[in-house]
This record gives sequence, C-alpha cells and structure tokens, in this order.
Amino acid sequence: MARTASDYIARALEMFEAGFTTKSAQKDALDNVSRAFDRVKEDVQNALCERYFWVMEYKDVPLEVRLLSDDLCCMYPHQFRDRHADALVALGFDAKPFVELADFRNTIKSAEIIKVAVKEPCAKTIEIQKFIGDELARLKKCYVEGLDLSERLGHLPVTANSHWVVNQYGHGFPRTFYFLNGKLTRLSIIICIAEELERRKEVA
Repeated sequence: MARTASDYIARALEMFEAGFTTKSAQKDALDNVSRAFDRVKEDVQNALCERYFWVMEYKDVPLEVRLLSDDLCCMYPHQFRDRHADALVALGFDAKPFVELADFRNTIKSAEIIKVAVKEPCAKTIEIQKFIGDELARLKKCYVEGLDLSERLGHLPVTANSHWVVNQYGHGFPRTFYFLNGKLTRLSIIICIAEELERRKEVA
C-alpha cells in the first residue's frame, strides 16, 4: 500500500519526539518530511491537471498556474515561500499543509543531536497523549487546533494541534504537534521544563 503524507508526517513526528541521537536519524526524519511534502505537492498538481485538462497548449494555461506548477515540480520544503502560499490560496488551495511542513522541516533541521539512549515514553507523556485522544473523542472531531495544555504542564503556555489519523495498517491515533510559547517543541522537553519548575517551587 502506498504511503500517504500523513504516514510520513507521523513517522517524522515520532522521530522528532524521541529526539535525535545521530545525524543519520535527523536525516531520516527530514527525508520523511520531504516525502510528505511530495505527496501534498502531487495532490495540488493533479488537481491543476484535472482543472485544465481541456487546454490543448501549455502556453494557454493561465500564467499564475504555470508558474506555481513549475515551482512546485522540483521544490523541497525549505524552498517554500510566502509567494507560493499566496498563489495556492489565490487558486483555491489550502496552503496550510505546505506551511506546516516547511516549518516542521526547519525545526527538525535546527534540533540538537543528543547522544543518549532513547527512553520509553514516560507516564506524563502517556497521560497527555491519552487526554488529547479523549478530547478528540469528546468533541467528536478528527482535528483540534490550539488545545490548551497549560493546566496539565505546570501552567506553561503550551498548546497542541492534533489530528486523528489512520495509518497504512488501519490503526488510528492522534498525531500531535506541541507548541511552547507558540514554538514547535518536543513534548519531552516541555515535560522536563514543567517538572523542573515544580521542583523549584517545592524547594522554595
């Protein structure tokens, strides 16, 4: 079964949350983001082809469509710019998946390589993931944006964007991006900060 953009994003996010112990692991995560980006590009390009299939000559296709299609053809996430987002929106497409993948790629690229053994998810991680899954079920939604997690993480300004996805094996789970002060951050780091603040409070 061919993998979807969601499959690649889920894998990259899993690796990002676990932390990178080698450059190779970081590169694998970047490759997954690039593959997800390719799938999103293909969806737009296929839609454009269907929309203009009746045009006999390429030169007769609207200039803005040709420019966007040509740009997307060999584009990587780090090459995506505001003008591409504007062009997508002008043609009736959602630019958000492109923007999120470009930002995700930059975050992975700048992540620190920490050469330590990868640990199993801690109890707090499992608690937060369960809470998000329960919230999606309660709201009867497959997507939630800006979910406030501050009360569960030491009153830090933490929010989450979560999307319920089904992988290639038919297993469903929430795919979540965590933000501290609006910046994409690994949940494990947020938990460490919250625990350290709590420890200092107890000492004081």
